[in-house]
Amino acid sequence: MQSLSRRKFASLFSEGVIVDPDPAPWAARRRRERLFGDSYAFWLRRHCDSIGTAVNLIQTIGLIKFLTIAARPLTNIAGCSSSQTLDNCHGFCGIGGTLQPMPLVGAYASGLYPRAFFGTFSWWSPTSRTGVIPGAVYASQEIDALLDGGTLRVTFDRDFDGIVAACAQPHRSNPRAPLMGAQGPARASLVPALMRAHAALHELGIAHSFEVWDAHNALVGGGYGISVGAVFVCEGLFAQTADIAKAGVATLNRHLAEWGYAFLDFKTHPPSIDMPLTVVERRQYERLLTDHLGGGRYGRWRTEPPAKRRPPLRAA
Repeated sequence: MQSLSRRKFASLFSEGVIVDPDPAPWAARRRRERLFGDSYAFWLRRHCDSIGTAVNLIQTIGLIKFLTIAARPLTNIAGCSSSQTLDNCHGFCGIGGTLQPMPLVGAYASGLYPRAFFGTFSWWSPTSRTGVIPGAVYASQEIDALLDGGTLRVTFDRDFDGIVAACAQPHRSNPRAPLMGAQGPARASLVPALMRAHAALHELGIAHSFEVWDAHNALVGGGYGISVGAVFVCEGLFAQTADIAKAGVATLNRHLAEWGYAFLDFKTHPPSIDMPLTVVERRQYERLLTDHLGGGRYGRWRTEPPAKRRPPLRAA
């Protein structure tokens, strides 16, 4: 795969591919449906956010162009590229398409990602993205003490469904932990259909979660994302405190560095914690995808032994 171009990689996936990757037992599937269930308040908030997105687009690109795109649904998601986006600050590409696993992977490989939009999905490639270069973020000595002392524990792929549901819960008036990452429309994009699509990618070993547990084995933070070669696209992040969020992100970052990843992508909504962030322009992001499609780590992730995963301490 090293010799494949980004567009060639994306073209390997077609809209006609139908994959049923869910081998989960009945009880796990029932729990997933319960966790991913919708509610009227969530539905209403999502459509209000869609109205706001539509108004912003109309103000930016004009009513005629917006209606032209809306009337011509995007059907070949995997074959699309971010260079086809409209020349505006939003990076809006089109409306429609499918969330079947293979075309969805192709869309991410093309530099796009979906957001809920009036019962369907819109596709975006922003002019710049904010993220972290793996290995450039180190936990402070206080965070290391929390991890070493057993106050916090970080795992991978232990409870993907629970993490996805927790990332969407702030929109459902749930008193659980506040979201520490995506804000506004990005949070409203975690609709049941997209949550199920990401769960399908998890069953294929492409989407991964990291969980932060406290000393009582309660889930207090975590996040999840999509592995696109050696680029990890973070789709959701939540935590009860900034220290918990930083412990989770720092642990994820260390493992990504160990596994040879080139970029941890927070898209346009970086987490609200103190860490060195890197902004990459669209063309630079496309080069990252092109140069590192042959990398990455697929299948079920596991935490590495402490002595192996930790670089020398550096004060944050």
